[in-house]
Amino acid sequence: MINLGRDTSICQGNTVTLNATTSGTTVTYLWNNGAVTPTISVNQAGTYFVKVTADGCSASDTIRVTILTPPTAFSIGNDTTYCGSFSRILSTGNANTVWSTGVTAAQITVTQPNTYFATISNSCGSESDSIVITQDAIPTVQINKDTMICGGQPILLTAITNASQFIWNTGETGNSITINQAGKYWVSVTNNTCTAVDTVYIMECEGDLWVPTAFSPNNDGVNDYFKIFGKNVLEYKLLLLDVGRVFYLNQTI
Repeated sequence: MINLGRDTSICQGNTVTLNATTSGTTVTYLWNNGAVTPTISVNQAGTYFVKVTADGCSASDTIRVTILTPPTAFSIGNDTTYCGSFSRILSTGNANTVWSTGVTAAQITVTQPNTYFATISNSCGSESDSIVITQDAIPTVQINKDTMICGGQPILLTAITNASQFIWNTGETGNSITINQAGKYWVSVTNNTCTAVDTVYIMECEGDLWVPTAFSPNNDGVNDYFKIFGKNVLEYKLLLLDVGRVFYLNQTI
């Protein structure tokens, strides 16, 4: 009886010896690859057959040889820094991947900064890759509230923030700027790799003047005085006409 053993597998580049050695006075061997020796060494996948004749009696056996390849090198991505919260899928496409999180799967979803490892193994070897994921806090920033500017009077705009780098739409790079024109102003602040922006609107003020049409100087406590009221008015000139005479009154509110 001839027994070549169970079907077997070898790693790519290796060889396996198939042994059909049989006792007897007169023994001959014939393999399907043409060999006539008791043993042969093979390094190719395939089905191998041998016929052995010993003292006039013949027997045969077959064995299948499979070639295994080591895992292919792979990448789970470049090291990455995220601003604030994140969700990242790491994938190899191989369901036999063992991750440093303890999960065996083709992919995992991560939401925390860490160094993650992935390993794919078989009997011929293993391949690994890693990725470093870091997380930076998004800076906070707030400029003054929207306001009005009157008569070109300067206004100081200050970025209240925990960031260390500033750039205003005016091109200035300090944490404060002084402006004297209406318009839209914004600042972009950066802390490490994360950026935040805030905007303020400065509007031109409009002056209003209220002039009474009458008054009653009778000391009754109601409308006893002729008084002009103004909003966003710095100075006005009052012209009084009295029987051909003209009086000018300059007054500051």
